[in-house]
Amino acid sequence: SLTPMSEWLLGALQVGKVVQFVPTPVMTGYLASIGYILLDSCTKMVTGCGILNVTGLQASGKIDQLAVAFFIAVGLYQIHKCTKGQAVQPFLVPVALISGTIVYQLICSNSAPGSELDVYLSGWTLQFPKVDVTLLTLLTELDVTHVDLRICVVSSLFTTATAILPNAIGKLLVLSALEQRFDLDVEYDEELAKIGISHIAAAPAMIPAGPSVAAMQAAHDLGVRGKFPLYMSVACSLLMAVSGASVVGKVPTALLAAQLGVLSVQPLLIGELLKAWRQLKRAEFVLVLVHILLTAVLGMVYAVVLGLILTAAIFIAEYSQHSGVLQTATAELEKSTVWRSAGEQAVLHAHGASVFIVHLHGMIFFGSANSVVEEVRGHLRTLAELKLPLRCLVLDFGRCSALDSSAVAVLFQTTRHLDNSAKLICASANHNVLDMLERCRKTVFLM
Repeated sequence: SLTPMSEWLLGALQVGKVVQFVPTPVMTGYLASIGYILLDSCTKMVTGCGILNVTGLQASGKIDQLAVAFFIAVGLYQIHKCTKGQAVQPFLVPVALISGTIVYQLICSNSAPGSELDVYLSGWTLQFPKVDVTLLTLLTELDVTHVDLRICVVSSLFTTATAILPNAIGKLLVLSALEQRFDLDVEYDEELAKIGISHIAAAPAMIPAGPSVAAMQAAHDLGVRGKFPLYMSVACSLLMAVSGASVVGKVPTALLAAQLGVLSVQPLLIGELLKAWRQLKRAEFVLVLVHILLTAVLGMVYAVVLGLILTAAIFIAEYSQHSGVLQTATAELEKSTVWRSAGEQAVLHAHGASVFIVHLHGMIFFGSANSVVEEVRGHLRTLAELKLPLRCLVLDFGRCSALDSSAVAVLFQTTRHLDNSAKLICASANHNVLDMLERCRKTVFLM
């Protein structure tokens, strides 16, 4: 119960809004990766091997069951499309499961025990131990007299400390995925607190009570709007609590895999990829594909973290192209409104290039500040051809909203290219820019 309590505490501390900073490519990749995981789960359910384990799939001897699951899924998807929005749609899944199971059991009952057909059909269901344990028998046989309380407390604290961050991030990503997928308005802090409370209530029965993207997607695609899914969930939970998990062994795995695939793979994996192709930039679409690949190879947590890092790198690269240097000028080209005599104008014409003016704009950070250094180097090469020194470098911050300390360090690198008699002038700096410049002050003249 410590992990659910930590979820409730994080919701009460209002830290859930941090998920709103997760970029769209990562969220799209997250949803598509859920579709891949479900597709991989379908394959494992039938063959016992992941979808990438080609050798294991061939050695499993259940390619025929996988093919049957595929054709059933295609048929169910077509039926689902034809009945979209109709009142019969919510009943498709239970009717398909029940009718398919009845047909399978009738075939099994008509086959001779021990025959080749009977052995073949026995491999089409999930295998459970002969001694089935239900929730009721588990509670009656539970013995806590030999439990070391100290070891339990230490283990619980360690598990909670290591699981709180990935668990909370996972729940917030699920909520954000539901918000984007179904156009909902989700209060993350409130929902996180409610998830914690529901997990605390469900802890004695060891039943997960959190939201599921796949389950919500299935309900949405089936057109479920009433209380029928709730009644079905309660009925299935009571049935498994009384009879045990072996009741699932009556259903062919190909049928279960087909149901899971048609309700999740198409809308999540294929649907999100198509949406990403239409709406995202090509670099961001590649990032979605990388997210799926990382999920398949490393796992979902690593894929999300690496996706955030790659998205940040793309943002820095793109933003640096649209911020930094707005334009450059010299004292010869950019003149004041003060009246100048003919002699003074001649001096400005002859030596105006020695005063280099750089107009900055946007948020200046280390990625965009380097463009200033490149402009100064380019102007120094021009002055070398004219055999003129650089006497003054003016950085105009009039259109600069802010800058960070790393950008200031890069900007101060321009002083390396100035003579001892030259000046670096920072002009029109607002309060935020001026404060950062003063913190990192060297030999700078502020106007």
